[in-house]
Amino acid sequence: MINIVGLNLGHDASLSTITNNNIINYEFERHLGIKYVCGGNKDTLQLYLQKIKENQLPKYLGVCDFFSTKCNWLPPELYQVNLTHKIPIKEIPLSKKTKVDLNLSSKTKTYAIKHHLAHAASSFYTSPYKESLIITVDGSSKKGESVTISFGKNEHIKILEIFNNITGPRFGAFYEKFSKKIFQDKFSAGKLMGLSSYGTEIPELINVLRLMLIPNSFRKKIYGHSIDLKEKVQIVINGTAYNFSSFTGHHLDLTKINFEEAETSLFDSVFDEIKINEKVYTFDFNYKSASTMNLAATVQKVFQNELFFMINFFKNKYPSQNICFAGGTFLNISSNSKIFKKFSNMYIPPFCSDTGISIGCSLIIKHLLLNYPRISYDNIQYGGDFFYNNSSKELFFSKHSIDDFYKLAVSKLIQGKVIGWINSRYELGPRALGNRSILASPFIEGMKDFINNKIKFRESFRPLAPIIIEEDLKKIFKSGPDKSPFMLYNYKINNNYKTILKEVLHIDKTARVQTISKEENIMIYNLLKKFQESSGFPILFNTSLNVKGKPILNTFDEVYNILKNTELDSIFFVDNLQVFEIYPQGEI
Repeated sequence: MINIVGLNLGHDASLSTITNNNIINYEFERHLGIKYVCGGNKDTLQLYLQKIKENQLPKYLGVCDFFSTKCNWLPPELYQVNLTHKIPIKEIPLSKKTKVDLNLSSKTKTYAIKHHLAHAASSFYTSPYKESLIITVDGSSKKGESVTISFGKNEHIKILEIFNNITGPRFGAFYEKFSKKIFQDKFSAGKLMGLSSYGTEIPELINVLRLMLIPNSFRKKIYGHSIDLKEKVQIVINGTAYNFSSFTGHHLDLTKINFEEAETSLFDSVFDEIKINEKVYTFDFNYKSASTMNLAATVQKVFQNELFFMINFFKNKYPSQNICFAGGTFLNISSNSKIFKKFSNMYIPPFCSDTGISIGCSLIIKHLLLNYPRISYDNIQYGGDFFYNNSSKELFFSKHSIDDFYKLAVSKLIQGKVIGWINSRYELGPRALGNRSILASPFIEGMKDFINNKIKFRESFRPLAPIIIEEDLKKIFKSGPDKSPFMLYNYKINNNYKTILKEVLHIDKTARVQTISKEENIMIYNLLKKFQESSGFPILFNTSLNVKGKPILNTFDEVYNILKNTELDSIFFVDNLQVFEIYPQGEI
């Protein structure tokens, strides 16, 4: 029996474990209640390691080399490791004291693993491909790395090329800084993607934004051509006008600032206005204004077109029938859908963001270091279990048989009520995939706005996803993959369903569909079948069981809070094949 632990202490901190052929991933945010938590804390790490230790002491620990600055509680030997693309893995000799502090065995071998290698591993080793080009694109990792090109074959992964934010490309930094400027939160890329469909692209800004994302220094050296920007461009930041350089893609003088200052500025410095020749473009960065919606549309267009071009370039340079993608960039449903139209042999895991880093670390040790043969991992979209904390809040549990649950749930949904759903292990990543869900009928007029305004407390422009039985997908939707278990693509709807299912459609008339099969989730599959018997359609609204700014819930305290403070009708909770309907005490 092997027991391997992977650890990510950057943002989206998590710990994964492989025991034999089973992968379990624990997201720290679900324990701490802090969305995208950076670094976690020592108590949480020890709690998870102790939980693993109860089964068997970990023989191997793989630690990502990219740490949150909040991890000052870590022993220096863990984070003072310098890795390169030639040496992306290195054993760390931990002291006896450190092993005791971290609940590790004295025989545990510990390895530092390069951030982008962990990303690549999380995708390739969970993919169906024996060999594949691997493209990792995210915001930043150690030394500002933003894009890494790798190749995987059987148990091996080789890094081919690495690029950073200073020279470009800067896909993650580019998208993140506009998200942060508009929504005051750097983890708002999903909001920017949703908002972009409400605007109209600004043609005059296209080339400037293209150069901000990928400067001519990169284009000339790597692509062999550049953008001829004839206009004089100035960007205004905090009232000061700077000349824009097409060569660097920004206004910075790199001879006068260090690497960290340059990268921070690339993430944070968004123009308040931009001058192209004599014309001035001003933005208030209020997501409700037309100018901001138009800017969002332009950012999304540039982002997805440039990403598509880069992927096509490296696919031609390193030919492979398959492509695996990793990095938070590939949570962008609009760009994924554009890429799929040309590269149908592609794979994106549900944990493509830093949520999957710890999984990648553990898989690197298993397959690359220990050379265990690759296998097929089942239900990789699900992570840790529900926390049965002793809630200080009063909850009432009404027990139902499975058959009675289906009848009751369908009855509530048909009546237009919105229910919560908790079953077994939680989903990995930011999207509800059928185990921590808010469910509702998509046939009720105004249901999307009701859920956004009265339950999620989030912006009204944000779409809600439909969940549908896999075999019925192409009866209603078109223009995407034959299945979408991880909710990573958008679809157009067949004409005869546009009116009756208008609630599931975004402003651009697409829907980010999740499909479900009997093998993936028998409970949700059967609920959709029962709902079809009453409504005629095997489709429901499915959105994550949380409110704005909070992670998907995973404790009874959080169950109480969402029931008490929102207009959610009740929550159905599955425990040992028994179903309980949960209400706050006294509200039956």
